Amino acid sequence: AEERAAYHAAACICSNYAVAVEAMAAQLMARWTGSNEAAWEALLPLFKGTAANLQATQNPAAVLTGPIARGDVSTVAKHLVALPAAVIPAYCSLGLATTSLALANGTIDEKAADELRNLLGGYYG
Repeated sequence: AEERAAYHAAACICSNYAVAVEAMAAQLMARWTGSNEAAWEALLPLFKGTAANLQATQNPAAVLTGPIARGDVSTVAKHLVALPAAVIPAYCSLGLATTSLALANGTIDEKAADELRNLLGGYYG
């Protein structure tokens, strides 16, 4: 009973927050597709591929891809310049968590992790 709140928080992060992130991505993508619905249709194959990769593993962190997983600080910096201000806090918060995963996975070294933390923390903090 004493762990119920943490258990429930884990479920909310897994489900509710994933929905919020996908809705945020669709809203951003709608700049090019003309509607959130068309944006979600464009993003759905990526989401399904990610879900399939997650389903096929025992370790969600192991399927991490993208610029942070590669230590591509310049791409992350370009994202921050291109993003609307309202999206930046979520992007940075998730980016910092992703940096920790990439470091733990060994796909980036401590130097790249520090660069990413400084960049993302500078925008977020």
